[in-house]
Amino acid sequence: MDKQVARKSFLAIVVVFAALNGFLIFGKALLAKWEADRDVLIIGHTLIFLLTTLTYSLHVRALNKKTSMGFVNAVYGGMLIKMFGCLIAAFVYIIIAKSGVNKPALFGCMFFYLLYTFLETRIVTKLNSLQKKNG
Repeated sequence: MDKQVARKSFLAIVVVFAALNGFLIFGKALLAKWEADRDVLIIGHTLIFLLTTLTYSLHVRALNKKTSMGFVNAVYGGMLIKMFGCLIAAFVYIIIAKSGVNKPALFGCMFFYLLYTFLETRIVTKLNSLQKKNG
């Protein structure tokens, strides 16, 4: 896989990260209306972006594998890395916050997880079909 194409494709994820981070920083009034803790959302959003960056690089490297099984293993491995990373972060937050857990912020982070997983899967699938098409 051409590294330039992979980097250009990842730019869409970076744009989404910047837009959502801008909303989280400047949308204080709306987040307060929804009773969502802005700090939890920003930390969760950043963590999910970093995990997505890691799993995306795993997926792009797997595109160069000779067998389809290597790509499938990378996709499952990336999904597990992201899922367990988010799960561990949620448990740490719940243990630290105890009775002060902010449920709207946790649901917001779950939305971020689903959004980034969808974007990443869509981009990697397009890269995979593009690579097969170009041979």
